[in-house]
Amino acid sequence: MLTLSDGVVLTPGRVDGRDGLSIEDLSLQYDGERTVTFVFARGDKRTDIPIVFPLMLYRGVFEPGRSYVRGDTVTLNGSLYHCNAPTTARPGDGADWTLSVKHGRDGRSGHIGAVVLGERLEDGTLRCAGKAGSGLTSALIDELEAALVRRPTSPFDSGSVPAGTTFVEPTHRAVIEFTEWTATRTLRHPTFKALLRAGED
Repeated sequence: MLTLSDGVVLTPGRVDGRDGLSIEDLSLQYDGERTVTFVFARGDKRTDIPIVFPLMLYRGVFEPGRSYVRGDTVTLNGSLYHCNAPTTARPGDGADWTLSVKHGRDGRSGHIGAVVLGERLEDGTLRCAGKAGSGLTSALIDELEAALVRRPTSPFDSGSVPAGTTFVEPTHRAVIEFTEWTATRTLRHPTFKALLRAGED
C-alpha cells in the first residue's frame, strides 16, 4: 500500500522483476597491453565495459609501414621517440612523434675520447689546463685525428698532465667553454665548442 500526501491510499498491483547484477556476475579481462575490460554476464546477457589506460609501451625499432598509436615508443638511429597520435609516419618527419631521448655521442674504442688543453703563458711556456671530452662529435674527432701530429714527449712545461695522455704537437687552437678557473689553474667543466682553423681568432 502507498499513502499519498493528500491521504489517498493506493494499492499497487503485482510487480515482477529480477535481481540486479552482483559481484558474482563480474569478471575482468586484460589484453596484455593497455585495455582492461569489465565483463558483466548472466545467462545469455553480457555487457562489456573496456577501459584503456594511457601507458607507454616500447615497440622496438621503428618499422616502416607499421601502424603505431598514442603511447607507443620506438627507437630510430639510437634515439627514442614517443607516438602522439595514430600514425605510420617516420619519427622526426612531423608532429606525430616527439623525441624523448636523443642519441648520444658514439664511444669508439681506439679513438680520441678527450683532448688535453694547454694555456700559453706570457713567457711563452705551455701549462696543462686540464682536459675536455664533452662537446666532441664523431666528425670533430675524425678531423682532429687527421690534423694532429704525434710527438714522443710532453709539450707542457708546467701543470698536471693526465696519465695515459698521447702527446701531439701543440699547433692547434680551440674554443673551450668552461665555468671557471680552479685554484690550481685548470678549467672547471670544460666543453669543446670548436676547432679554430688557420687565420681564425
